[in-house]
Amino acid sequence: MPSGGSISFKVDAKSVNGQTIKTRNITFYNFGSFMVFPNPSKGNFQIDLNPELEFKIEIIGLGHTIQRQHLSIKGDDMVDFSQLENGEYWLKIYYEEKLIHEQRIILKK
Repeated sequence: MPSGGSISFKVDAKSVNGQTIKTRNITFYNFGSFMVFPNPSKGNFQIDLNPELEFKIEIIGLGHTIQRQHLSIKGDDMVDFSQLENGEYWLKIYYEEKLIHEQRIILKK
């Protein structure tokens, strides 16, 4: 599967009689490599993903006042977190409501 592509298939769970118990559609996405840089940063992070898709990100403060922010971005957007306090944060990236990447980022102004 090429980077940025996806593959979907249907899975049927059947009883010993051959009767369908449950059906589920499953999709795997290949987003290629993730890059969030620079890290540490003074506030602006480049998130390098597929530029044709829209992602949701969540940032959660670690070790200080808990702050959560939710943003929608395109895959090649620069994200400005300069309004946040210096410190460590947990960045989560979602595609179609599914968590696809998470990593620690550091703000040092």
